[in-house]
Amino acid sequence: MRRCDTCEFWELGGEHTPESQFEKHVDDREGYCRRHAPAPFNFDFANEVLKHLTHLSWQACTEEEQKTEFKDWETAGLGARAWPVTCAHDWCGEWKPSRDASAQ
Repeated sequence: MRRCDTCEFWELGGEHTPESQFEKHVDDREGYCRRHAPAPFNFDFANEVLKHLTHLSWQACTEEEQKTEFKDWETAGLGARAWPVTCAHDWCGEWKPSRDASAQ
């Protein structure tokens, strides 16, 4: 069956510890899709908070800190990269069966 949790590129994990993942229904378990390199994440809550904190930090920095710590506050916020988080029941067009899919 084509599902993230049976895909070679998927790793159980997500924002919860692996122990709590097993307490969830199998369809609700979260993991990381490792098909492509981590990508910038935009338009999500965590990234928006990071951008605002970066902006506040930029304003509080001395001129010397601004030169050494950030090119500018916007590019500092662009440093966030992450593997896409998917649910076990999701799947994409690049699904490939994992070697141990039968064990899941």
